[in-house]
Amino acid sequence: YPITIDPDYVGYSHHGVDISVCLNQPSRTIGNPDMASLNWNLPTDRYDEAYMYLGNHPTYGDSYSLYQWLPSQVESVLKGKYIKEASIVMNQQSSNQDNQLIACKINGNYEIRSATYLNLPQDITCISTTELKAGGYHYEVDVTEYVKGIVEKGEKNNGVLLSLADPNGYSV
Repeated sequence: YPITIDPDYVGYSHHGVDISVCLNQPSRTIGNPDMASLNWNLPTDRYDEAYMYLGNHPTYGDSYSLYQWLPSQVESVLKGKYIKEASIVMNQQSSNQDNQLIACKINGNYEIRSATYLNLPQDITCISTTELKAGGYHYEVDVTEYVKGIVEKGEKNNGVLLSLADPNGYSV
């Protein structure tokens, strides 16, 4: 019998929607700029859109980040595949304390591109936590349940909500 081993798949940030929402700008979605239309060069005045904000950020206040793998990537790369594990790996620019990063699958009907602080998803299922160290370089959060759900079970791809266990901390 032939054995087929699927290689690891590594997606890049433009293979998904990654945004943040915050208390101090409650009607604004931060992040996920269309880099292709900007010739892959983010203007200085839009640098805040290159980061994902979590927790009680000194400038933005209470902040959450959301991530959705683009449906086109799911369809073209993993349709019909078995998912052993999946994670989101993020670099950390700054943080003020050790914390726990919580990943929650967004259920129901939710349009991530329209997310603001005022309409955060309410129908969520928390699927994993990971240690986040102050001064750490990067962290990885398990999203296997999210990816298996959309790839293997045909669940709606609403993305995941990322938050911190201690809301007094922050991470960028």
